[in-house]
Amino acid sequence: MKKNIVTVSEGIERVTETGVFRKMLLLPENVGIKAFEMGILMLHPGQGWGYPDHRHEDEEAYFVLEGKGLQIIDDREFEIGKYMAIYIPSDSIHITKNTGNEPLWVLYIRTPEEYR
Repeated sequence: MKKNIVTVSEGIERVTETGVFRKMLLLPENVGIKAFEMGILMLHPGQGWGYPDHRHEDEEAYFVLEGKGLQIIDDREFEIGKYMAIYIPSDSIHITKNTGNEPLWVLYIRTPEEYR
């Protein structure tokens, strides 16, 4: 039976090749979701998520839970912090960096191609 409620401890944990902690929470396999996925990222001080040409067709929305950082979207840079929402349009180059002294926790929602 598919779930409606997923705790962080029940999420699927991944650590990216660059060491970014990712906990995938709402996915087709655990809740039967069809249009998007949701999870959290944790970046250590100085750590970044993405790379200079990171882009994809799916849109993304981020919500900063804790910490501060820098969000790059195409050629624009934004300082980000707790309780800020971020929209990343389809096919935009984007990078998130932790510029603080504490972990940067970000909730993300994305619409991967396989869900469309």
